[in-house]
Amino acid sequence: MKKIAWAVQIADLAIQLRSAEIVAANESQMLTDAYRDFRRMNGLESIAEGTPEYDRMMQATKGEYDAKVKARAAMYSIRRKLRAAIDRHQREIGAA
Repeated sequence: MKKIAWAVQIADLAIQLRSAEIVAANESQMLTDAYRDFRRMNGLESIAEGTPEYDRMMQATKGEYDAKVKARAAMYSIRRKLRAAIDRHQREIGAA
């Protein structure tokens, strides 16, 4: 019965991880779109790091950047939990 409980936990974490990966990818795309929109709205082809335009773009897209960082952190947290659950399961099987 314990094997089933481990399998259910691992499956649940795997589903959570996939959902978190999708959210992280979406947030990353939203940040990329925000950068593109900023450049387009300001008539800029590209922006060199360290320039005043770059600083303005970073400030204008801070919300999107923060959302991306938060989504990636959540994804990595779930990934660690999944790996830990798999490791515990492997140890349990080896001990049995």
